[in-house]
Amino acid sequence: MEPRNVAKLVFAIIILVAATLGVVWLAGFFFFLFSKTNPLGQTDLSTWWTYWTHYQSDPVIAKRLKTSLIIAALVGFGIPLAALIAALREIKHLHGNARFANTGEVQKAGLLGSTGIIIGKWKNRFLMFPGMQFVLLAAPTRSGKGVGIVIPNLLNWNESVIVNDVKLENYLITSGYRKQHGQEVFLFNPFCISEDKEGNPLHGQSHRYNPLGYISDDQNLRVTDILAIGYSLYPGEGRDAFFDDAARNLFLGLTLYLCETPTLPRTIGELLRQSSGKGQPVKDHLQGIINERNYREVEEVDEETGEIVTALVPVTEWDGEGLPPLTSECVDAINRFTSTSDNTLSSIMATFNVPLTMWASPIIDAATSGNDFDLRDVRKKRMSIYLGIPANKLAEARILINLFYTQLVNLNTNQLLGATPALKYQCLMLADEFTAPGRIGIIDKANSFMAGYGLRLLTIIQSPGQLEAEAPKGYGRENARTFVTNHACQIFYTPREQRDANEYSEALGYTTVHSKNKSEGRGGSSMSQALGDGAGQKRALMLPQELKEMSQREQIISLENTKPIKAEKIAYYADHVFMDRLKSVSPTLAALGRKLPSKKLLEDTWGSGELAAPVPTLDLELHEAVIHSKVREMTPADIEQGIDLRKLALDTSALKIPTGGEGLEPEQVEDFVNGFFDALDDVNEYDDEEIDDDGMGGRPSDEELAALDAEAAGDMLDASLDAALAETSNADHTDDEGPAPADDVEPVEAHAETVLPDGLDYVPDEEEELDEAPSDEELMAMMDFAMPGDDGFPDEDAIIEAMDDFEEPALLDEPETDGALLDLSVLDKPITSPKNGR
Repeated sequence: MEPRNVAKLVFAIIILVAATLGVVWLAGFFFFLFSKTNPLGQTDLSTWWTYWTHYQSDPVIAKRLKTSLIIAALVGFGIPLAALIAALREIKHLHGNARFANTGEVQKAGLLGSTGIIIGKWKNRFLMFPGMQFVLLAAPTRSGKGVGIVIPNLLNWNESVIVNDVKLENYLITSGYRKQHGQEVFLFNPFCISEDKEGNPLHGQSHRYNPLGYISDDQNLRVTDILAIGYSLYPGEGRDAFFDDAARNLFLGLTLYLCETPTLPRTIGELLRQSSGKGQPVKDHLQGIINERNYREVEEVDEETGEIVTALVPVTEWDGEGLPPLTSECVDAINRFTSTSDNTLSSIMATFNVPLTMWASPIIDAATSGNDFDLRDVRKKRMSIYLGIPANKLAEARILINLFYTQLVNLNTNQLLGATPALKYQCLMLADEFTAPGRIGIIDKANSFMAGYGLRLLTIIQSPGQLEAEAPKGYGRENARTFVTNHACQIFYTPREQRDANEYSEALGYTTVHSKNKSEGRGGSSMSQALGDGAGQKRALMLPQELKEMSQREQIISLENTKPIKAEKIAYYADHVFMDRLKSVSPTLAALGRKLPSKKLLEDTWGSGELAAPVPTLDLELHEAVIHSKVREMTPADIEQGIDLRKLALDTSALKIPTGGEGLEPEQVEDFVNGFFDALDDVNEYDDEEIDDDGMGGRPSDEELAALDAEAAGDMLDASLDAALAETSNADHTDDEGPAPADDVEPVEAHAETVLPDGLDYVPDEEEELDEAPSDEELMAMMDFAMPGDDGFPDEDAIIEAMDDFEEPALLDEPETDGALLDLSVLDKPITSPKNGR
């Protein structure tokens, strides 16, 4: 049982015992009164019981005792019960009784736990908002929302997070700590290259995000995935709905073309390049693509003229040559576009290009050329993704930001959180400067249900009025009200605008204030004065002017089912909890010990990148080489320097891909595999005309290799025989048995096959001149190891003696090095497939 409930129970028992004792005493008191005797000084707790014991058989006195007990019970139990009922009865105040919450109510709201979103401080304890509900912070610029809410949560939230990082401060301060504690940290910084690179430690650095990389490889799902992206780019709302629909159809056709063309990168940048026509009118270019992929040129005899003419014949079954035909969905979408009139076509093209224009930038194109992170994993793994969109680029990047959040929500609202064991982490969407990029359509539509999927919003705005602007800048008045209502916890900093102050004051409520009324009147020559209780007066809990005068260290939290909370703000740089976490990453800050850093030292530390996780450099040269197919043959020097797998391009055009899908015969599979290795052999063939540095030719023929092997084997045999003869001539045979008789040894014929100890077989050519055959005695000496008395095992004493006499060779004086024999660092780099840039 909770301590609070135990206290209530003890208090109730005490009241009951006291009331019972009071009833017993009052019963004796009333008995004396009914008996016309003075009870004062004579009544005690035993009075009534004493008289009842002795006079209960007397009808008159017994009746008097019963009556006194009943009256005492009514007084003793009735008066406290009536007082209790009156106390528990809810008093209706005329104008309300608004007040701020106390500690008990804060604790009852669950804000003093250890998990959740940090929303402030209460008497030196952090207020943590648990659960899966949303949080809204309304704070004017430079009022401390970053140091009080954003950075503290990034240093504490232990699940996945998506951050709008307008100034890149959040990444520079918190990413190192999050990576140190097991998070996969990414920075999508598509405007990372600019002229103002001085003092920017993240200049030219960004992870990549490719929207088209999330399109399924399953042909049955592709169209749905592409249209989901298309509706984000071309919503089809308003008076331009027709052209939006037509542009979305063209987007579908071109994207399907990229998906079905492995040699082209599957990116929006390539989509824009294809829509330009590649030097031709766009209609001719697209029709040419269809003709090239879905038709074959054949020669036919004209029946009328008898001449041979070339005709285009549809491909009914792919023969494995070149690329497979485009699917009917792709062809139909392109044909719907090319079949329109020229005037309509130009309008469609204008609509199509409007949201894609930013991809004309090689920086944006490179930053969206692949996927270094997977948005589908934010609920499966602990991930931190920072969106580094500068403030002066927010309007320009509106389409890109909308597309990012659209895919984030769509990819993570197919299964509820916890539906499978893999879906176990919440994803906090920390939307700083939420209204800056304008209306985000998917948030407007999904904020009412996405919390159940583990997508949790921490929305930061400067004023609620920003949300009420009409689309595309805002969400409209009605949608804004719904959006704010779906945030169960709302935090207000000191307002600057009068309108905001009025709204906050009204939201806090009103209280009833009682005052004294004073009236004066003249009656004849005399003056009378009357004082009495006046009617309750209405007063706001905090007037608008009081809100505008509120301390910068205070904030107000409005929480459903709880009275408003007047709490303290957090300043992470003045709190040892957060600074100790940063000191664990930074040697500069750690050198301070328990001291807090000065503002300049802290800014210099994170400004230098010391607190940030590393970010790969965006390689524009490599990206340009990929999109323009700038390749060259690999050289030995490339291999010696270590192969960067991002720069490795494989040409598979020589491979004939078998047709038939899953119904391939084993012979077809075997032919394909053999063809693959034959192609590798063809690449490795020496050029007969190549001349080496030593003047020798190219690759020797098989006959030349055989002759070289035979020569090497003969040299080894001669060396072995010479060594054996030298050993025979210098050996002093002192064995008791002596050498075996010559008659016991089978003579070796000159042209017999000789097997060398290392297994090489050597058969001399018939024309090869042999040295003079050794005598029988010499052969006996050479082959004494093969005598019948030899068991084939060396003598143990001889082995021990040889080991004692063995001297270790001196090592060469070579420079010491810690480097590995093979440079495997390239394996740590992400692999980019030229197929689709994913």
